[in-house]
Amino acid sequence: MKKIHALIIILNICISIFISKLYLLTNNTLVVNNNWDSEKINLQMGVMGASNFVNKTQPLNRDRLDLSSWSGFQEISTKKILEYNQIEFDALVDDNAYIINHFAMNDNQRFSIKISGTSSDSYCLVIDRDGKFIDKQLIDGLNIKSNEWFHTKINLRENEAFITINDQENVCLIPNSKYSKVGFKGGLNQSLVDNIVIKNNSETVFNEDFSNNKNFILILIVIFIFLSLVHSKISNKSRYILFVTIDISLLLSILTFYIYLLCFFIGNYPNINSYLSSLKSKETEWIDKEIEIISTQIMTATRDNNIEKIMIIGSSQTWGAGASSIEKTFPAILENELNIKIDELSKDATSSGQTFGLSINQDISVVNAGISGTVSFELLDEYQKNWIKLKPKILIINLSSNDFNYGVSQSDFKKNIEEFISLNKLNNIKTILVIEASSSEYRIYNPLHNSLKEISADNNIPIIEMNEYLKDKNDSGLLWWDFIHPTNYGHQLIAKHISDFILDNINYSQEDQH
Repeated sequence: MKKIHALIIILNICISIFISKLYLLTNNTLVVNNNWDSEKINLQMGVMGASNFVNKTQPLNRDRLDLSSWSGFQEISTKKILEYNQIEFDALVDDNAYIINHFAMNDNQRFSIKISGTSSDSYCLVIDRDGKFIDKQLIDGLNIKSNEWFHTKINLRENEAFITINDQENVCLIPNSKYSKVGFKGGLNQSLVDNIVIKNNSETVFNEDFSNNKNFILILIVIFIFLSLVHSKISNKSRYILFVTIDISLLLSILTFYIYLLCFFIGNYPNINSYLSSLKSKETEWIDKEIEIISTQIMTATRDNNIEKIMIIGSSQTWGAGASSIEKTFPAILENELNIKIDELSKDATSSGQTFGLSINQDISVVNAGISGTVSFELLDEYQKNWIKLKPKILIINLSSNDFNYGVSQSDFKKNIEEFISLNKLNNIKTILVIEASSSEYRIYNPLHNSLKEISADNNIPIIEMNEYLKDKNDSGLLWWDFIHPTNYGHQLIAKHISDFILDNINYSQEDQH
């Protein structure tokens, strides 16, 4: 009887351990971890994957942080400002991937190292708050192997950061400061970080291994007490044997479930095709309401037909997803830049000028008709019914990504865009097409880009090659929050390219005199 009683106690302990581990495993998220802030989640103009990154288990699968999870390009920083002079961490990057460590941060700048599996793509960086590289120094001869863990150690001394990566030494310049947050950023392809240790004069001030052991002992004790109370009601040997059998079965079931979760569930994502299809289905009702809300706002805010208007039609990228505030979206920046440049030109010019039928002798309003989750036929319908009544002088169409991802055919896409063009010709509105940009790390070809070029050539419509332009600018800063939504700096570049295109096409009624 004593042996059976001892066996039950051992089984109870084992069951308590695995139930505790199971609970902690399914709750190992950045929210529960509570040591890190996510940059994406703080964006006013939100992007996909931001909430899932902090609330789901995939980013911390197998007790390490995956910066490529939930649409990638994730960026985190410590919640607390730390006093330190040494940082160590382990990292792994996939082919064509990289990891950026912000080893010193202030309100305006981040001092960082970019470590890439490609030897010619590792740099010391100074990055402004919007993502633009203020300074960029190539780290010569740094070699790490893709898909293999490497160890990084950074010692901060006055204005220099001495960086050792797998015994390879390098130096980056930094401000003389001992107090800062520490951060990490990845791209679209897999980049993992683990075992972060931050020290000040050899004393550990921060330690992170991304495991979830919070309250493990407390949970274990509560479960063990509960099981013990259940077993205390046993009064005879036959029931003891029955409970031993039940306990063994329960333990094996819990163990099997634990292994299943560990191997096949916690780190897995929904199938991307079914996920996108499901997403579009769920969005349909929300989109109908969103179109109605935004359309009402547009019509109410831009009734003054005496103002020269440019309307930009698009989906979430045009709406401004990825910008930290509405003022940082590319339509808002474009309006500001055009009015500044036009004000300068009007002071120097002795004649009136136009660009695509738009007078440059008065203020310009840029109407943002971007609605997240929409495709071309939904926006065409709203444009026909309402927005065209605002009589914009120029309609800029920035579409293709959602149509491609949601399965709109090339023929239907071309038909919708050409219908925009036909409507505009009837109403004396100029059309400009934009090849909607995506991250250069996103290597899936979008055939609708070619469709836009064909439409441009067939209808003699001007087109802005935004996708190639941003690819060329990729090494000038951090441009993307995911494969389609730009950072503040990305929005700045989009606005500048459109502004330059419009201003380069100004025609004056007589020779301009300076």
